[in-house]
This record gives sequence, structure tokens and C-alpha cells, in this order.
Amino acid sequence: KQWYQRRVRADYQFYNSASSCVAESIATLTTLNPSVTQLGALPIVVNKSRDPKKVALICGGGSGHAPAHGGYVGTGMLSGAVAGNVFASPSATLVLELILEVTGDAGCLVIVKNYTGDCLNFGIAVEKAKKLGKKVEIVICADDTTLLDQDTLAGPRGLCGVLFIHKIAGAFAAQGYPLDTVYSMAQLVARSIGTAGVAVSPCVPPGKEPSFTLPDCYMEFGIGIHGEPGTVRCGSIDCKSTVDKLFSYLSDSRGLGLKIGDEVAIIVNNLGGTSELEMGVVSTQSTGLTECLDSAVHAVVKYGKAQEGDCTMLDVLCPVLRVMELNKEADLKTLTAMCSKAADTGVLKT
Repeated sequence: KQWYQRRVRADYQFYNSASSCVAESIATLTTLNPSVTQLGALPIVVNKSRDPKKVALICGGGSGHAPAHGGYVGTGMLSGAVAGNVFASPSATLVLELILEVTGDAGCLVIVKNYTGDCLNFGIAVEKAKKLGKKVEIVICADDTTLLDQDTLAGPRGLCGVLFIHKIAGAFAAQGYPLDTVYSMAQLVARSIGTAGVAVSPCVPPGKEPSFTLPDCYMEFGIGIHGEPGTVRCGSIDCKSTVDKLFSYLSDSRGLGLKIGDEVAIIVNNLGGTSELEMGVVSTQSTGLTECLDSAVHAVVKYGKAQEGDCTMLDVLCPVLRVMELNKEADLKTLTAMCSKAADTGVLKT
């Protein structure tokens, strides 16, 4: 309990100031990774070796999710990424700057997680780019499967499943496919992924209080990636029961609708504060459950170290399961294709 109280106090965070942390984080990313560069003083990073003859891919969103999104800039994945303030969408002006910077004659695919601010600002930027003569398409990732009983006009939230789109669409773009093909594959992947998460603590945005309160010995299913509280709260249960609950969301017919015999790829994501030991246990339980369902797990289970989640939420203690139902078009070759990126968190073949 003392550790928990210390961890959720804002005055124990390692920031100089809430206003400078984003710029300092971007500076570190570009300093440590010579393959990417910052676009002037803007919160934008681009791949130095991007091929202007091939389709460009961009993504972005609020900061606080590192290594997303700048960490996935590199050959075979994103051509560039744009960052907003912590948990806040980048402006349409910044998104347009990135589109114009990376888009050549082959065009650009803009990948957006389903949040109102992101959809609005990225959408405006895409329309402006089209008026300037650029070939641009936009795909929305809405992979949250935990809001099945919620009446929400915005639809499912975009969560960590966006990495599957980065990887597969990026592989098609790297192979020289035209924009319409890359766009079609991205849409196919977006329809084939589902994500469910659980937390045992809230996150603490820079200079602020915890995003929600959670009593000792409780856990919350269905949390968002911006500190939003979940949809179901219960007393703490063991790892196997937790993974069973997460898979119940993924297998629900209103969600991903997994059924016996489906071939899937799974990524177990760390939202920032869970130990590597725990992530290993969650990964083992996840593969074991799919084997019981007679599902073929053709691609990893890949799990991040405590400091190497795929799409994080600051310091929250939370594992997240992402599952993609494999299909003939977006096959294992693209999921495991070689790529280079600023964050070394690639998908591994089992």
C-alpha cells in the first residue's frame, strides 16, 4: 500500500515540467536513433531514409504512449509521426505539415485511432491535403472490444491494435504496392483486430492527480489509453482468470467474434508499469488459452519489458491483449516481414 501511494503521487514523477516533457522526449528519440529526424522544432519525426517513390504511412496522437507513435517510424512501418501534448490530439496544422513532408507521387496512408479529437484533426488535414493535390487515404482503428454494452455514438475506441495496421500496411508499402492496395489491406486489418485491457492502478499525467481512483485489491477491465476508467470493476483475481476474462471480450460475437479453430496473432502489450516477469506469465496464459480453443497462434506472442510496451499509458499497471484474426490477404509474411524502426519492439515469429 505504501508503494502504491508513492507511485500515484504526481510529485514523484521524473519530469522537469509538464510543459516541456514532450519536447524533451522527442529530442531523446532523435538523439538516440540516427534513422529519424525531427521536422524543425515541430513535434514531428520522420524517417530519414524513406523512399519518396513508395506510399508513405503516418500516424500520431497525444503523447504519453511511447514508443507510439514516433518509435514506429522506420523502413517497413511509418514514414513519420506527429505528437500532441500528453493525451491531446495534435492540431490539424501539424498533421498537414507531416503529410506534405512525406507524401510523394505514390500517395500517403493516414492511420488514426478512433478518438473524436484525432478523427477531427486528422480528417481536416487529409481534406486540405487532397485540395492541394495530394493522394491521401485515411483508415480508422477502432479495436476496443470492451464497450459491448455501452451506448456510445463515437463507436469503439482506438487502442493498441493499431500496431497491426502499422506493420502489415507498412510491409505492403515497402514492397511497392500502390496506395489503393495498401489502403485496402489497412482496412482489412482494421476489421480483423480486437483489443481488451485490464488495470490494477490508474495512470498519473504529468503534474496532475491520478486519472481515476481504484481501491486496494481491485482491478478494472476495459480501461482506455488516456486514463479513462474501465467498464467493469471487480476484486483482484489470478492471472489465468484475468486472461479468461479478456478473451471473453475478444470472443464475443459483438466484438472480434473469435471461434474455435480461428487462426490468430496475439500481442501482449504493457501499458507502462507492469514487470517483465508478470508480462511473461500473461503471455503464457494467453497462448495456453488459444491452444485450448484449438486456435493456431501463428505469430508471436510478443511482450514488452516494463520500459518497452508497444503503446503505453505513462505508468499504469496494466497488460493489454491484442488479437488479430489472420486472413489470406494479410498473411504471416507481412506480419513478420523485416523492418527497422526507432523503437526495437518488432513482432517475432514463433
